[in-house]
Amino acid sequence: MPVNLDQLIFEALAYHRNLGSTLKSIRTQVRFPKSQKVGVASYRMALAQLAQSGQIKQVGESWFLTSAGLKKARGWSIRPGWLPEDAWILLAMLLSCGAEGCQLEQIIGAADYIDHGIPTLEQMHGALNRLAAGKLIKKRQGRFWLTERTLELEAKVKVACKRSVHSQRHGLAALMDCPCCGVELKAVRWSIELNQADMDKAHKSYMRRTKPK
Repeated sequence: MPVNLDQLIFEALAYHRNLGSTLKSIRTQVRFPKSQKVGVASYRMALAQLAQSGQIKQVGESWFLTSAGLKKARGWSIRPGWLPEDAWILLAMLLSCGAEGCQLEQIIGAADYIDHGIPTLEQMHGALNRLAAGKLIKKRQGRFWLTERTLELEAKVKVACKRSVHSQRHGLAALMDCPCCGVELKAVRWSIELNQADMDKAHKSYMRRTKPK
């Protein structure tokens, strides 16, 4: 009986639905009989077919289930966890979001101020979606907003940490990941859409705004 590569890839992505998977990691997850050899081209074709059907999407080098794919996903999945860039992006939003929220270019600018570097597409996409899953931020009408939970974390960080953004970043990460009073991260739905064109446009806008006149 022939093996359905599309189904095997979907099952691998379903198991890692809270994390996403690269082509390389998908190939290590999918198992075939030793007598059956499947090349990279076959994987790429299967991924393209799944994407065309609306079940998966690609962001940078990683693949994720869409909302339609998540509805079909069954069985156990690996639970997500906070990554180092999550506190970085959240602190950037604390510095840039006001009463009217903030836009992507403002988050990029604040992230650059904190770390003297621009987040990659994968870092920004992952952080925004995990922060949304943890109910720390929300997005509506093209802008990002902080929640009351984030403002509570900010108040604790200001009390416990020094004024430097580096100490605040580490303090925020420690609070988010605290086993007793941290922010629980459950299912990540990947509902915040972001692509390289969005990042490039926001980055160019930020650079124009900061360019000396």
